Amino acid sequence: MAEFIVNDVMPEVKRQLRVKRSRKHTYIGGSSLGGLMSFYTLIEYNHFFSGALVYSPAFWINPEIFDWATQTPLKKKTKVILISGELEHPMILDGHKKTAKQFKLVGFSLTFESIEPKRTA
Repeated sequence: MAEFIVNDVMPEVKRQLRVKRSRKHTYIGGSSLGGLMSFYTLIEYNHFFSGALVYSPAFWINPEIFDWATQTPLKKKTKVILISGELEHPMILDGHKKTAKQFKLVGFSLTFESIEPKRTA
């Protein structure tokens, strides 16, 4: 999937749309399994993407990604924005918080935000 995005989708996007072409301006994002894939794609194709918006990622599907990600050198100014909802299962939310701390310890430029849902009357 990541290879398809980099080699097929992105060249077409750049051909058809007026977008900035540099790595600095190229991010990827997704939620749940898409969040996991966005994170993976950022690490694997770090020469192409400078950041990822990782919303409520399904890290539990592939816990090995932590060791791989922390052992893979990244280019400077690589950014990860990790967002979770306050209504996530407590185990998942705690896992996201711990993940954010671990990645910061190994030098990731990571922003973690936990979003509380808006209440309606």
